[in-house]
Amino acid sequence: MYFTTETIASYYDCDINNRLKLSAVMKYMQQTSSEHLESLGFGPEKLYSENMVFLLSKECVKIHRMPVCSERVLVGTAPLTPKGPRFYREFVMDSSEGERLVSAMTLWILVDPVTRRILRPASFPYPIDFQEPGLKGIIGDIPLPKGMETGPPTLTIPVRYSHIDVNGHVNNTFYGDFTMDALPAELATGHSLDTVVISFQNEARLGEAVEIASTVLPGGETYIKGLHGGTACFEAMVSLRN
Repeated sequence: MYFTTETIASYYDCDINNRLKLSAVMKYMQQTSSEHLESLGFGPEKLYSENMVFLLSKECVKIHRMPVCSERVLVGTAPLTPKGPRFYREFVMDSSEGERLVSAMTLWILVDPVTRRILRPASFPYPIDFQEPGLKGIIGDIPLPKGMETGPPTLTIPVRYSHIDVNGHVNNTFYGDFTMDALPAELATGHSLDTVVISFQNEARLGEAVEIASTVLPGGETYIKGLHGGTACFEAMVSLRN
């Protein structure tokens, strides 16, 4: 059973094609997961005060049909059984008529916000009713290619104040914008998103810069890699359709 919130695709969250931006999809999912934790009695502020914070490790998103501006959207989420150090959480976005718009699988780690030490799921002190996966065969933990080489960076993004959240690093949703900005404009504007995978590897902080390079894979997907200070910051893979 999904915990569900309702929202409207706002004008400022939509792109040149009047469709919801990838970063907005990520924002709506992040907000819904926070509200779900609040409903259970241990929201992000309470966890932070107890030296615990959930950080997004990876996001795998399948776009069935991107919501359009002013469309009413239902966002659902359910926590799944952890594996190793990772917590898993499904998301769906549906239209008010019940059409499935977006399906997503996300991986999270529990971290001490001061020491940045990873905390194992067994140490989480609150009960969570883990659900059975509902998106089998639709979206899962999609692997990224290993050892993939790219050309020199074609995009450099300075990390500004507006990128930073309470955890002191670039909020995960901005990587949706970084990913889309790394695509050639004719691809981003002339096609629809099909599948997006973003892996968050190292935190980017205020005053740093993220250098982004990309390459087109044999299957037509675009692989994107971001570095800061020579260290991998994030990786992404984008599949498009006409």
